[in-house]
Amino acid sequence: MEPAIRPDPSADERTAILAALELFEEDGVPGAYRSGWRDAGIRENVDEPPDVHPVRPVASETDA
Repeated sequence: MEPAIRPDPSADERTAILAALELFEEDGVPGAYRSGWRDAGIRENVDEPPDVHPVRPVASETDA
């Protein structure tokens, strides 16, 4: 399916937009759902021990 992009972008802009959309479609899961920040927030708000879920580092932990 070809996405409708408005206003009509230049050829270079269209190429960049379509490339970005392909990244979102790679595994069918939006980037926000793959976020380490999201995982940390969920773990913080559930009553399960931390070792129940695999831990992925959040951006600030990997940048330090």
